[in-house]
Amino acid sequence: MNKRLNLFLLLSGLLSMIAGCSEESFNSDTTGSGDIRFDIGFTSAARVATDAEFESTWEKGDAIGIFAYDANNNLVLNNAKVTYDGSEWNSSDGLYWKGKTLKFYAYYPYDATVSDPADITFQVKSDQSGTTGEDNDKQSNYSLSDLMTATNTQGLSVGSTVSLSFKHEFVMIQVEVPAQALGKGLGASENMTVSLKGVQTGATLNLTSENTPIVQTKTETGNVKMYLTGKPGTDGYNNYTYRAVIPVQTLQGGSDLFLISNEGVLYKGSGPDAELELQAEKAVIFTRSLPNDIKNLHRVLIPAGKFMMGDAESIYASMKPVHEVTLSHDFYMTKYEITNAQYAAFLNATGVGEDGKGQVSYPDGKGNEQTEEQALIKIDTDGVNYENGTWKPQDGKDDFPVINVTWYGAKAYADWVGGSLPTDAQWEYACRAGTTTTYSFGDDSNELGTYAWFSYNSGRKTHEVGTKAPNSWGLYDMHGNVNEWCADWFDYYSDDAVTDPTGPATGSFRIARGGSYTGNPQMCSSAYRLNRKPDEINTTYGFRVVFLP
Repeated sequence: MNKRLNLFLLLSGLLSMIAGCSEESFNSDTTGSGDIRFDIGFTSAARVATDAEFESTWEKGDAIGIFAYDANNNLVLNNAKVTYDGSEWNSSDGLYWKGKTLKFYAYYPYDATVSDPADITFQVKSDQSGTTGEDNDKQSNYSLSDLMTATNTQGLSVGSTVSLSFKHEFVMIQVEVPAQALGKGLGASENMTVSLKGVQTGATLNLTSENTPIVQTKTETGNVKMYLTGKPGTDGYNNYTYRAVIPVQTLQGGSDLFLISNEGVLYKGSGPDAELELQAEKAVIFTRSLPNDIKNLHRVLIPAGKFMMGDAESIYASMKPVHEVTLSHDFYMTKYEITNAQYAAFLNATGVGEDGKGQVSYPDGKGNEQTEEQALIKIDTDGVNYENGTWKPQDGKDDFPVINVTWYGAKAYADWVGGSLPTDAQWEYACRAGTTTTYSFGDDSNELGTYAWFSYNSGRKTHEVGTKAPNSWGLYDMHGNVNEWCADWFDYYSDDAVTDPTGPATGSFRIARGGSYTGNPQMCSSAYRLNRKPDEINTTYGFRVVFLP
């Protein structure tokens, strides 16, 4: 029952207007000579339920509203609901001929509140990626935003089949975002969302005007979250493809039209180069690429809040006493531990030589910032290597966590990408993700292997980041894989409640968190702390980065 769109008009390489003709028939057969029979189809194939080839289908649960008038313009069908059950169209009330001849007016999607066919108000859904309805009766908001009309005013007589060919009164906007080969934790991802910015979202419909239905776009504007209809390599799609349906309107040239949120980073995408008048029954296609920026790391928003820090049951004094901590500001934390590929890019961009030494700045404890050369990293068979003047990940280790990195090396990278190392408190708060248990998933260490690479399952080596389950806030490898450097100098806790703690101004040891591939279950707990010299180089040490919103 699908028909394929048959006309493409390319515009400026990035834009395409799509139009075409198709017709689909769905008969609703009922018993009794007075029953009304319908033949329902489309005049255009740019239907909401479309695949990469723009093939068109009705969906189960689609419902239309029908008005009918007799020869004397008496209303005999008043917003009758007709629903598609997946194979045919039916009305739960039964529809019968009332009069010798009838004229029919129909619209989609059905709205039970409509009482006057000459004055229908319609609003597209602001989140067309979502659904409306209960579990067993959900409908796509994308579909429910596609206003369509159909009329048959020939004055059909009793027993005639009522043909209704629906016309799309709105326009479909599509944007394609190409995938990027930047490695794990960078580039466009399947979690990306795209919204239309500041578009007109409502319209009024006069379904029974003399010649043809009249649709007038309302002036109010808003943002519309688009529907992800395809991912690269699936069902014929080459890019991440998003669609939305909006009323006919004029897009201004050179203005921002798209808001693209990708793993905690917000981008703006322009609309057409010049003013563009949209047309009903057609679609406009854009291609917008994310910048190939190796600093735009995938990140997770961590909300401000309070928690109890430490572990009263621990045998280690460094984890006690438990005390209340308030983090007064939201922050972002990288979704994954920093990888070999990401760190190698930093080393090359900053001109670090084979000795692994580079410049790093940090507070001197006296209110000043000091900059000096320090060892940042050491070559390792599971980490990065230096060949022919270039730093590279070891073969097959691009997406493994960087190791043999000193605290100075972690700090220098965090500065370079515009972030910082997490404080001791930020790290534990993010790891716990609202829990008070030993681990972010509970107290049972038998479940640790689901979330962590540690001594029992790692084979005493690092593993690709993000291959175990994340915590409930979407952070991977907070338990195990590598210990993660934090910003603070080490000190013992007090039992005082604190707000936004950053540790002492000076010290001898920096804090590391999370446990590693060599650690036992206790070392991988949410509260466990290590303290190490900042220049220590160890195959179990890596890090992640935090950013302020």
